[in-house]
Amino acid sequence: MASYSQEFIELLRRQDPKTFEKLYQETADQFFRYCQTYYFLDDSEINDIISDFFVKIWSLLPTLKHDYNLNAFLWTVFKNSCKDYFKKSKEHYWTDEQLQSRAQDPEDTDPEQLDILEQSFQFEQIKQALSQLDPVSQEIIHLKFIEHQSYENIAQITHLSESNVRQKCSRWLRQLQSLLATTL
Repeated sequence: MASYSQEFIELLRRQDPKTFEKLYQETADQFFRYCQTYYFLDDSEINDIISDFFVKIWSLLPTLKHDYNLNAFLWTVFKNSCKDYFKKSKEHYWTDEQLQSRAQDPEDTDPEQLDILEQSFQFEQIKQALSQLDPVSQEIIHLKFIEHQSYENIAQITHLSESNVRQKCSRWLRQLQSLLATTL
């Protein structure tokens, strides 16, 4: 996520619609990708979470403190929105219809789709290896390599020191590579 100026944050605190729209446009895709990476949800469920999140953000903006990091604030509220969603709907599974609609006869698959399937397979292996790491490790790796956050931002979001984040990220990346080497 980008770093935001104090003027931008102040306009958000005053609930300026154009500034809020800009925030939405700059961040919605990142939150969507986060949900796709970590949760087994379809796009409509992810959109529901994101919609609820932005409604919460809108109502919480006037309470945002001047000295608080906007990125940390957004991620905290977003993760709480995800938790709230799962508390409301206790069952998350694929129905037989959903699984069948995603299944396809291999003979009907063109070479471009096979490349996508191969990438999807590799992505699933990465997700499986990531799932073997603890939640803090997963979050740091996601923030660094999916969201391309700086170590400084990750430290603020996770409430760890920057050097601690660097060390943990390096260690967990080696651990993840080792896990991938055994599954590939």
